[in-house]
Amino acid sequence: MRATILLWCLVASGMLAGCSDPDPPLSPSYRVVLQAEGGELPFRMDVVGAEDGGVPDHVLIHNGEETLRIDDVTLTRNPLTLEVYFPHYDSTLTLSADNMNGGLGGAWVKPRAGGKVAILLARASAGDAGVRFEPHPSGVVNAAAFDGRWRIDFGDEGGQGVGVFEVGDDGGATGTIMTPTGDYRYMAGRADANMIRLSAFDGGHAILVRASLQSDGSLLGDTSWGNWGIETWAATRDDGAALPDPASLVSVTPDASIDDVTIRTLDGEATTLREAVDALGKDATIVMVFGSWCPNSADCTDDLVAMLDEHADDGLGVVGLAYEFMGEAASDAPRVGAYRDIHGVTWPLYLAGPTDKDQAGQTLPIIDRVHAYPTLIFLDDEGGPVSVLTGYNGPATGGAHERFLAQAKQEILRLLVDSKTETRPEPGEHTEQP
Repeated sequence: MRATILLWCLVASGMLAGCSDPDPPLSPSYRVVLQAEGGELPFRMDVVGAEDGGVPDHVLIHNGEETLRIDDVTLTRNPLTLEVYFPHYDSTLTLSADNMNGGLGGAWVKPRAGGKVAILLARASAGDAGVRFEPHPSGVVNAAAFDGRWRIDFGDEGGQGVGVFEVGDDGGATGTIMTPTGDYRYMAGRADANMIRLSAFDGGHAILVRASLQSDGSLLGDTSWGNWGIETWAATRDDGAALPDPASLVSVTPDASIDDVTIRTLDGEATTLREAVDALGKDATIVMVFGSWCPNSADCTDDLVAMLDEHADDGLGVVGLAYEFMGEAASDAPRVGAYRDIHGVTWPLYLAGPTDKDQAGQTLPIIDRVHAYPTLIFLDDEGGPVSVLTGYNGPATGGAHERFLAQAKQEILRLLVDSKTETRPEPGEHTEQP
């Protein structure tokens, strides 16, 4: 697939006609622009280790406070072509020397559910790597108009969300949007004139957010998800805007048993969640419902790695159930294995089904539905489902992330204490959000 992507990118960027021209040297930094549904989606990428014309050691992708290091980088010549591969997303950013237009041109290619493939045209320029969005020609910066916390209405089907934006005096902006199914992670951009523009790219998501200031101080905006969808929304300033309690969104199913959950190992062998949990033999177990394709799941996995390091000797175990694009072991297992290696996962991971939430819910009778990826299901020492946390919001959300972690740790400690007493929590019981 990667060879096909490379050929497509060469054709798309007009490189094949200019192969006889000498290759330009790689710049240490580029402003990369993807063509999203709603317009240009920019981000900064640094190329590290190619100062003497050699193959780069790695690249760094910047989104506000976050810097992502990607090690799977290749460089070929005639024409010069840089390929950045994101293993557990199975996505590739390919950029080739554009002798006709200057800079680099190509595409980002990402597999999607149902065997679909998204292709976003890309171009990269070296001279303005530090500029994410071009400033508005007016030069007017109105930081106070956008800075702060916002209640977001996504319409009848989309529900409510919370936007948090920080805008400097120079118009530079960072922030995120939180929803009951997860957050947009780290975004960066500009707020000037009557518009705020933010973007994020991490190899799994390509997000472009735009909103315009209205005469009453509210915002009208939209979110582009790559080139496969755009969502409109309205926002009003609200310092108290908050999401529902993550423990209130999904319930444990009464009398359901983990014996009824059928899963497969990464080698394709059938087993049950009961067998997986019993093999751990822990006093408390977290079942993580996740997708290797999901950046929110990636953040939550890093959190669980830290929690397990803290409580492994206390009797805590983790089991991961992966819901993947194809729902087939042959194609899904390599991505889940790459995910495991990248995040340093030490707990067992299993294939549980396709990503569709309705189908996923049918495979998990121990809860009333699959609301979002990731979802954490807490089991007692007998493997009984006790409580569920979902609607994870990650480190980009600050306080919301800290509260989610506090709830998870409270559930862990409670189960570990209960395992040493005769008291058993009733299914569906949970501690209150701090």
